[in-house]
Amino acid sequence: MKTNILIILLFSSLFPVSINKIQINGNDATKEHIILREIQHPIPHKFSDSLRIEDQNRLYNLGIFSFVEIKQYENDYQINVIEVPRYYPLPLLDFDESKGKDGTSYGLALKILNLHGKNRDLELGGMFGNQNIYFLRFHDPWIAGDHISLDIRLYKFLSNSFYYHHNIEESYQFKINGFEFGSGFNIGNNNKFNFDISLTEKYLNTDLGEINFASEFNYYQNFGIASIYSFDTRNIYNDPTDGILFNISLEYFLGLNKTESYSSIECGIQKYTKLSNYRDITLINKLKLLFQNENHIPYFNIESLGGEDFIRGYNPYPTKNPEKVINRIRASQIISNSIEIQYTLIEKQTINNMEIGLDQIWFFDIGLGGQEKNELKINKPIIGYGVGFRLFVSGVGTIGLDFGFNPYSNSPQIHISDGQDN
Repeated sequence: MKTNILIILLFSSLFPVSINKIQINGNDATKEHIILREIQHPIPHKFSDSLRIEDQNRLYNLGIFSFVEIKQYENDYQINVIEVPRYYPLPLLDFDESKGKDGTSYGLALKILNLHGKNRDLELGGMFGNQNIYFLRFHDPWIAGDHISLDIRLYKFLSNSFYYHHNIEESYQFKINGFEFGSGFNIGNNNKFNFDISLTEKYLNTDLGEINFASEFNYYQNFGIASIYSFDTRNIYNDPTDGILFNISLEYFLGLNKTESYSSIECGIQKYTKLSNYRDITLINKLKLLFQNENHIPYFNIESLGGEDFIRGYNPYPTKNPEKVINRIRASQIISNSIEIQYTLIEKQTINNMEIGLDQIWFFDIGLGGQEKNELKINKPIIGYGVGFRLFVSGVGTIGLDFGFNPYSNSPQIHISDGQDN
């Protein structure tokens, strides 16, 4: 008996069985061609396990399946999937830690995934409180040709913001009405090009403080053009353990009706390296660069170097930070780098067709900023460090909760984010 088994195994290794048909199971709503266009394994061909893994990851990255399994079954390339729920009522929450309970915003959104079974997304919702937001978004990642995409966004946004000048924080209200249309295409599996055009109106109500804002900078009407290039080799988008994501974005907003124009360039590199298969321990290195045209930088485009977007462990409001770093928080030109160690706390499980998992991270951030590019040579950097958690929910995305510290204070800053840099 053992001899027969050895002969069969030897025969299988010398003369591997070819697969000549694809069999798909579990796609109750998803159109079959949506799955087939992601499959790179040639048919007919000898079975390749490396191509199987790549195909499996590509299907996961669609964001519409909580479970994907590909295997050879006799002469079939068998694809088994479990679809995520298509309708998500999503509670929305935003918390500005510097304002206490007055900085909280609540809302609700309805997200429809896999519209018409063609991997299209539709989302609409609103939020009220410190921020008032209304939005409608439609996204089709592959509407025609080779990954030609379509994005449509309508939104209305009202928020309380501030301008920091000579150690004084002045409050103002920022309102924006906008319409955006975008499209893109791929070259190969890793090179992605996207282009957006937009029409926006932006209003600044500056009557809330004592600083005299220049009246011509209180209203903007812009035609925007954005071009984004990405090189993406990550294995799983929502929780990668291997690969690189490089992106560069150029934005230009042409002033209409005698309002001001402005522009910026933003660049990011993320590298993921798995250190151990035990709990998928992964080293993550993230570099961010932001440079804005110094001819004109709107008040609402001045960033906080300290906070969830760059250096965690600080409050985005300068005066809410230790005195030694107050004048280093606000900047329009920024360089930052983050190093993270991430590992699995609770392995992903499929519950009611939803995949849910929890990771933990330890992070160290460093960055510097200035109002002008030459200030980057002389300004001192700030550092932050801490611990965080990443909750993965299929169809919803990644929710991040970080507790950040800095060398000048023992009190943590709490940062809540969607955790996505796609």
